[in-house]
Amino acid sequence: MSSSHAFFSVLILTLSGCSTIGDNDVEPGSASPPEAGAATSNLRRGAGWHEFRGALRDGVVAGIPEPDKLPGDCWEESWRVKVGLGLSGVIAADGKVFCHARRETVEVVSCHSAQTGEVIWSRENPIEIWGQPWWAFGITDGPLATPSYIGGRLYTVGIHGLVQCFDAESGRTVFELSAKMLGSTASEYKYGYASSPLVRDGVLYVALSAKESGSLVALDAESGELRWRALNETVSYTSPVYSRIHGVDQLVVRTWQRVVGIDPLSGRVLWEHEAVAEGMRRDCATPLVVGDVIYLSSEFHGTIAVRVSRLDDGTWAVDRLFRTGALAASTMSPVYAHGHLFGLHKKRRFVCVDAMTGKQKWSARDFGYYLSVISFGDRAWALDNEGRLVWLELSPDEHRVLASWQVGEYTWAHVGVDENAIYFRDAEDLVCLRL
Repeated sequence: MSSSHAFFSVLILTLSGCSTIGDNDVEPGSASPPEAGAATSNLRRGAGWHEFRGALRDGVVAGIPEPDKLPGDCWEESWRVKVGLGLSGVIAADGKVFCHARRETVEVVSCHSAQTGEVIWSRENPIEIWGQPWWAFGITDGPLATPSYIGGRLYTVGIHGLVQCFDAESGRTVFELSAKMLGSTASEYKYGYASSPLVRDGVLYVALSAKESGSLVALDAESGELRWRALNETVSYTSPVYSRIHGVDQLVVRTWQRVVGIDPLSGRVLWEHEAVAEGMRRDCATPLVVGDVIYLSSEFHGTIAVRVSRLDDGTWAVDRLFRTGALAASTMSPVYAHGHLFGLHKKRRFVCVDAMTGKQKWSARDFGYYLSVISFGDRAWALDNEGRLVWLELSPDEHRVLASWQVGEYTWAHVGVDENAIYFRDAEDLVCLRL
């Protein structure tokens, strides 16, 4: 399967056309860079790995210690169980591991023992095979959105847009809503629904393809009752991010036309900035919010950094800080550390970019076409699509690999982590590596 996906990746990169910016080019914007030390969030980072890219959706883990010992050249699996196809990421919490997969014409949400991999409960939903476009050779028809585990409940979004809430202990279905029930009749998603659900303060936020009625919906997280709708345009394959910018809580959402800040209570748009998805509209790198700067990565436009300002009269202004071709990723969202961005260029280069100027600090050819990263601040786990797991240092000085292992073959889903354990999807299997 790895060879077929390599063919698919090359094909897609060819069909996508050339980037609109060169790999070594940087276009400065009109925004001034933040003052030193301002690039932090004042939202509390919840402990654990309970949702896509962690509590602030920036790839940084909290409440889980770094490993103090590492295996040798070979890392033996603690357990491996067959779950089915899918690119949905792995969630680990409270001694359980949650997975969303497809087996033939059934989508399966499953809960496993973190110690043994044994199935604690599973729930099946019959579906029609999505039927990917001919050029999507190698993309699974399984679910793409990563579940969220909040307050003892698990929230999922299937490839056809089925939104479900489960009691995480028993697997009891609390509520479910189809994309059609939520106003999404003719989907614009060629690859299926991929935006991961977001839950904050008793509200579930879900991105759909429902331009006429509003593509971002807010639902009561307990009952599924509709709170509000927003955005008469399609939200991209990226996932919404809950942030606090200049003391104001807001959702940062990328559509295929722009990036917007949205009031989480009303759905009102606070600010916007153009971010058009051209080429084949495959952008799925979720926005990275660092203080009042937002980084938007795509393989076609490189990475755009915009700075959000709050004016004295309470209105908002958004100006571009820079655009760089050094970090042009179609799928991987970068991570931030020590004033720099670390991410994967579409040409399979792992790069470090100055987060204030967009200038490349270094580049290394170490990985495949996709990379999922979990950062501990100074060091990080990184797993590429070819099954290479790396423990590396996030240093702006040079690319430093501290250890590496070959742990799988077809590992396109985002890795999950818990204390002394790493979880990942390998083709149709869910795998645990225990330290």
